[in-house]
Amino acid sequence: MCDFPPGVKVKDSEGLTPLMYAAKHGYDKAMNVLTMQRSNDLNEEDANSMTILMHTAFEPNGKGIPMARKLLKRGAFINYVNRNGNTVLHLCVQRKLFKSTEFLL
Repeated sequence: MCDFPPGVKVKDSEGLTPLMYAAKHGYDKAMNVLTMQRSNDLNEEDANSMTILMHTAFEPNGKGIPMARKLLKRGAFINYVNRNGNTVLHLCVQRKLFKSTEFLL
């Protein structure tokens, strides 16, 4: 397992960390490993002001709910307000993601 030293941020051109990329593309095994590493900030934002919880909750048909549950247990903050003034719940309601909205409530 590769733990980066404190303060080292690895991001791609979209501002995605390896953990965000795994969430955005539904790589559950990679997410499990990466969320156990202490160096990952579960409330960090990408270039579009999206957190790891947001990427997970936006999976269609509630596919990301099991991982969202894990993220919350591991320290993701459900009421985190991003730099655009939105929480994950606000965005799920706006996008009409009913299963994710119900889960978050």
